Amino acid sequence: KIDIKAKRNQQTGAEKQNLIGLVDTALSTDLGSISGLWGRSGLGRISGKGLETQALIDQIQAGLNVDAREKLRGQGTITEGEQTMLANSVAKLRYGMSEAALKKELREIKNVLEGKYRYAGQTQVDPNKYIVGR
Repeated sequence: KIDIKAKRNQQTGAEKQNLIGLVDTALSTDLGSISGLWGRSGLGRISGKGLETQALIDQIQAGLNVDAREKLRGQGTITEGEQTMLANSVAKLRYGMSEAALKKELREIKNVLEGKYRYAGQTQVDPNKYIVGR
């Protein structure tokens, strides 16, 4: 007999790892085509790398929509506070923002997904303290 809850947790864990992989890919990608003036005007996203980068960011946002965040929280994969942090970071991902700001939000998302905000006694976390790759 298959334990349905264990299977769901496995699937959720795989989805979370997939999202972390997408964020890693985005962080190692030149985000110039979707940031700044190029991103704001849409010219950097017409074709080629810009279009691929836009698709990657769209995929991350879709993977962290309200239903997906609820699913992660419901499975105990993220806490309610982490769910709020993810919602805030996803809402901030906008074409045309600076590349540095895009990367900061992507790192924030990765840190939450990896559970780097889970430690006892603190409710408020300095996001710059645990950002990897600065």
